[in-house]
Amino acid sequence: AQFPRGMGRKVIPYGWVEAAASPEQQAAPGTWIRLGADIASDGGDEFVIARAEGFAIRLVHRSSGAANVDPVAVAGVITQATREACELRDRVGDEQLVHVKIDASGLGWGVAGLVKRQVEEMQLPARVFGVRGEDKPHDETQFRNARSEIAWSMRRLMRPHEGWGKIKLVDAPTRLIAQYQAPHYSTDSAGRIVVEKKRDMKARGVGSPDLADACSLAVYEPADSGPASVERAPATKIPLRPTDIAQGAGATVIPLGPTRR
Repeated sequence: AQFPRGMGRKVIPYGWVEAAASPEQQAAPGTWIRLGADIASDGGDEFVIARAEGFAIRLVHRSSGAANVDPVAVAGVITQATREACELRDRVGDEQLVHVKIDASGLGWGVAGLVKRQVEEMQLPARVFGVRGEDKPHDETQFRNARSEIAWSMRRLMRPHEGWGKIKLVDAPTRLIAQYQAPHYSTDSAGRIVVEKKRDMKARGVGSPDLADACSLAVYEPADSGPASVERAPATKIPLRPTDIAQGAGATVIPLGPTRR
């Protein structure tokens, strides 16, 4: 397909996303590791986890199917991804806590609570945040809600001008690139930016941007994260892998790209 590269009322032009696509790369020493998880609201969308290594973002889990409706199974998958992120944190010698941002709308609210409890029980060097699109943004004078601020923050980080263009989408599938240029934006009566809701996108025949939302969450810091967004934690040994964490059995795992030989 030939996607338009102009701006229009799209949050991020296709050309900017295409330029952010990057081949496989390794996390640099001291890189801050973070996760973003977009939850399938009713089992019909995709459940996606993205990991940010600094500003390089890669998809680490995609699945669809009935298993995504089970909050315990979904929480188990996110907890396992958090454990792996903490292991990577130790390997690169980073001292910051791994921040895990979970879409807490609908089913995600319970999932975020389960993951937080599991992470605490495992004593992982991580913090878990439930993020809802309707939450308050950092800047209430410029954005109506957190969803709008999350999307606009990614726009700024992808902008290939004025010293930005920081984001690298590692081994990005074509679907991810297309999803980033799908949402529209408008302004409200107060002049604040309002990014289109998922349900409005679906109403005009556009699929849910699950991959893009997970990647954006990975680099976004919630307004209530405060100083903890740069909190330093002592070097922590990752505990032994528990045997009772749900693994999301029954989900259909979607390949993230060609396997390396």
